[in-house]
Amino acid sequence: MGADGARGAAEADVRYATPEEAAAHAGAFLKGHSRVDGAAMRREADDFFGTEDRVGGEGPWGCEGD
Repeated sequence: MGADGARGAAEADVRYATPEEAAAHAGAFLKGHSRVDGAAMRREADDFFGTEDRVGGEGPWGCEGD
């Protein structure tokens, strides 16, 4: 899964000639899906865990204004 939440569909019939080729395809997928939306992650975490026990600020790294 990419950092942006995108999932790559692994096809059963796709075979790579070498482990390096497979790693290159995986790396290309991850590079293309590397953006993270901190606000969306905070909302998802709040929906899942709630907000009553949150420690730190509102920013994604626990600081105000992030």
